[in-house]
Amino acid sequence: MSAKHIVTVGLSDLKWPGLTWFGKFVASAVEPFGNCLLWVTEFGVWPSRENWQLFYRLRESYAERRQLQDAPGHLFLEHEAVDLATFIGLALLFGWDFYVLPDTGYANVFVSHDGFLHIYTDDLNAAGSIKKSLDEAKVEWTVEHAA
Repeated sequence: MSAKHIVTVGLSDLKWPGLTWFGKFVASAVEPFGNCLLWVTEFGVWPSRENWQLFYRLRESYAERRQLQDAPGHLFLEHEAVDLATFIGLALLFGWDFYVLPDTGYANVFVSHDGFLHIYTDDLNAAGSIKKSLDEAKVEWTVEHAA
């Protein structure tokens, strides 16, 4: 992905009690949106961290019964932002690679099982708001500026 501002957060030092907050933070970083796609691109890296029963039960609440490899994405509507945050929290806990792609394009997110998260945005105000939220939570971050 390309953008003028890329905020990078290292995930290796993230404290597990902060996981719920962090899932909500990631979901809020892409708001407002009409629709938002959570697209899982890699899973099974650390099978012992995955709880498939929990994931499929949660997914079933949306009447989605396909396997993740057959349907790696889930489209969330505007009023389902809390559910998006819940799915993000699980994907973080399970150590999956995934994208959070809203239809509005203010910001996009990529999370890697290698322990980092990128938030891509062309909006200077959005980047500032993201950095402020991370500072308030005492989460370290860096910024890359695209050429």
